[in-house]
Amino acid sequence: MRPQWEPAQSPSDWQQAPLPQREVPPPPQRSGFSASYAVLIGVVVLVLGFGAYYLFGRNSGTGFDVKVTKCNASGSVATIGLEVHNRSSDTQTATIRVEYHDGAGKLLDTDTALVRDIGSGDTESVDQSTILDTNADASMTCKVTAVA
Repeated sequence: MRPQWEPAQSPSDWQQAPLPQREVPPPPQRSGFSASYAVLIGVVVLVLGFGAYYLFGRNSGTGFDVKVTKCNASGSVATIGLEVHNRSSDTQTATIRVEYHDGAGKLLDTDTALVRDIGSGDTESVDQSTILDTNADASMTCKVTAVA
């Protein structure tokens, strides 16, 4: 045994040194999403939405009559003829979705035709060709599925 140390009389005499006091930090500040930010974002979304409608929505192509005037194929090239009438009071652009079917009604391919700047009450005639995913024959049919 070392001369400067004294053994404890019993294990119950042992004492643990007290821990030093620690400073407790303040609670974290909440940087949450306040209601004013939500209102601001809502106003911005509304302004952008109305702006987009004003710039782009008015000419979205509602109010067209579309008639297929020609539908033929040569190998894998299909040609469709369309007559597009604008019923609205504004000049508009028509986006026309077309499906090509074989004689049995099986879908061969789809395409989109764009007819720009059709005057109010005017009718435009257009022909559009597309390359099909497969060869078609004379029994192919063309169908307009949507106009916007």
